Amino acid sequence: MIHLVAVVGGGDSLLLSHFVDHYRGLGVESFFLIRHAETTAEPAYEEIASHARAAGVSLYRTHVGPWNDNLHGRLMSAAMAEHPDDWYVLADLDEFHLYDRPLRELVGLCERMGKDHVCGCYVDRIGPGGTLPPVRTGALWPQFPLGGAVTSRLLCAPSVKVGLALGRRGTGGGHHGVPGRTGMPGRRSYIQVHHFKWTASLPARMRRRMQRYENGDWELVYPSVLDEAKRVLRFLRRQGGRIDVADRRLLVDECGPGYDAYRPWPKVVRDARRWNVIFR
Repeated sequence: MIHLVAVVGGGDSLLLSHFVDHYRGLGVESFFLIRHAETTAEPAYEEIASHARAAGVSLYRTHVGPWNDNLHGRLMSAAMAEHPDDWYVLADLDEFHLYDRPLRELVGLCERMGKDHVCGCYVDRIGPGGTLPPVRTGALWPQFPLGGAVTSRLLCAPSVKVGLALGRRGTGGGHHGVPGRTGMPGRRSYIQVHHFKWTASLPARMRRRMQRYENGDWELVYPSVLDEAKRVLRFLRRQGGRIDVADRRLLVDECGPGYDAYRPWPKVVRDARRWNVIFR
């Protein structure tokens, strides 16, 4: 079995139907969706359940309470322990994978080589002209036709992600990396993690994050998370709420839904490999 595990919180819950359809199309056979909410009264609590029902999937479990930087990894690892010898796709709600081969072939390659996980890195998805559009129904990818390296090159935030792993491997917070050298070498296979973070709701989400951490409502384990939120908001204020697509550092280019559709991909991978070394 190939499962998917994800923690679904109060972000763009409308992404959920797109998310399920995308991964079903790649060959995922079951979904471990973990709903997180600070309280049952917040709108996202019911919205997530509604979108899950519409997509034909059930919620695996719900965790109600304050966010914690380590909570993400604990929730995902607990779900993966249900079937420790099965394979799991690891993805946040705004992360849509593309593989260089069919998913089941990638699993077979891992098993032949004795590897227990595969890494990848972000391709940040951007709206036309650098805008941050709202997520709508209908085809998702044309709503965000540009790709870029905003996370790594502007925010200086981790861009490497563990995208596929055996259940017994588990994951760390944010599944940005796992220790050791048991993963698939990047030269053999590397996952494109198309990152639909840059939507109309992003400024509100970043302000909420800052408020929760600064008020002490959420425990700040990694100060860089708060710094990243501040950098996002400063950048958007300077650019009038847009991403500067003319900034060559950000590697913004047309980006279709195919693995070979984003021309700067080799440069993005080189950036990510620096994070691979850190997370070992």
